Amino acid sequence: MRLEHGHATDAVWATIDRRHVLLRRAHAQPWYELYSLDTGAPMGRLERPVDVAVVGPRAYWTTRKIDGGLELVATESASGRTLWRRTVREPERHTGVPIP
Repeated sequence: MRLEHGHATDAVWATIDRRHVLLRRAHAQPWYELYSLDTGAPMGRLERPVDVAVVGPRAYWTTRKIDGGLELVATESASGRTLWRRTVREPERHTGVPIP
């Protein structure tokens, strides 16, 4: 199957549901293109995804925030519109005290 998005790709990842694939842009590496393996149709563009699953018309994915936390995001697959975002892990706070 040929997936066209007009960008050089340097890495490919399967989603958790194994029915979709992410293509990482070679020259803008925070960005990934999401495609259906069933139809080859583009399903959206994600920034810095960690894990991705597509359920029905929505993509659910985690992304690492700039401060080190982890965020869960839900988007509409067809439009890419963000439906909601939730922090699922707060960034680690360094107290300067060594851990024994």
